[in-house]
Amino acid sequence: MLFTFQDRNKERWLKSKARHSTKLRGHRMEKSWKRLDAQGWEQSLKCIECGMESIIDLQPLPNGVDISGEAIALNCPVRW
Repeated sequence: MLFTFQDRNKERWLKSKARHSTKLRGHRMEKSWKRLDAQGWEQSLKCIECGMESIIDLQPLPNGVDISGEAIALNCPVRW
């Protein structure tokens, strides 16, 4: 399945929100996102300091979430 224009906008928005949330938690995240699946629907970003991840999912299951991960939920233990 190919990305549509709406998928690209959603991807940018989710990445922006994930970066903002991790920054508020004191994390220093990597520059580039790593794809977790072949299509790129799930992508992750890792904290340089502690290794916690932030994950975005462009097509979550009905009971799933768009943005998740330890870096979203927890403060960076190295920088706080």
